[in-house]
Amino acid sequence: MHRATNDPATVELGQLLLMRVDDVTTQTLAFGSGVDTFVRQVRPTTNYSAATTLQIDGDAGFAFQTLLAFTDLFGDGPGQIPLGATITSAVLTLNTTNSSSPGASLYRMTADWAGSSTWSSLGDGVQIGTETHATADLVARFVTTGLGNFDVTASLNAWLSGASTSDDANLANKGWVFIANGTDGWDFSSFEGTAGPVLTVSYYVPAGATEAAVSRELAVTSPANREGDVLGEAGFRHYPHEDREPGFANHHHWDLFV
Repeated sequence: MHRATNDPATVELGQLLLMRVDDVTTQTLAFGSGVDTFVRQVRPTTNYSAATTLQIDGDAGFAFQTLLAFTDLFGDGPGQIPLGATITSAVLTLNTTNSSSPGASLYRMTADWAGSSTWSSLGDGVQIGTETHATADLVARFVTTGLGNFDVTASLNAWLSGASTSDDANLANKGWVFIANGTDGWDFSSFEGTAGPVLTVSYYVPAGATEAAVSRELAVTSPANREGDVLGEAGFRHYPHEDREPGFANHHHWDLFV
């Protein structure tokens, strides 16, 4: 089982924590909104986007898969992680309502999905290695009821790594699918439920990284290089606040800052 060594509960939603370490300011943000759903093998066309509890189970012929994403993580606005940041910790806090010994594995999604996705619309459920990365970013076992913390630093670094713009990083972030490790199901609260998922991210911006990131953003998104922006071309368009992730339906977002 992978759990975080820090305590994300020290940062409340809507707060920005600043800490000075070795002449570098470490900042911590808490995100509490996004999109989620689960899909069910025996109800292949049912939409579970409004469910208050997300379910994962690996029973043969009766599988449940959960999809979860925090959107608009990256950018230069309040409550966002800037391009060029070095992420030191990312902790996913989940409120487990049904414990599980085998737990589940979290795979980064590579295919688009929405809160309205179903088992059928995803092509007989999510296929590992086809609609996801081949290797799980996290294997969570022995999950107990109540709030639990899970280290997803690898996922955040993967989404940010190599991105030329903040929009690139946000497009790379398609969230996770939770695939059961066994037949003892795991349930936890959704964004629509009580004590929904929270993502707590700590990062710092190395000296000179901000200027370099701004230069890269300008090189890609300056009017001279983005004629397609007029047509809303996905690679260059800077989406409005309320429509920055068109690939996700059932999208909820609030800026979290002080």
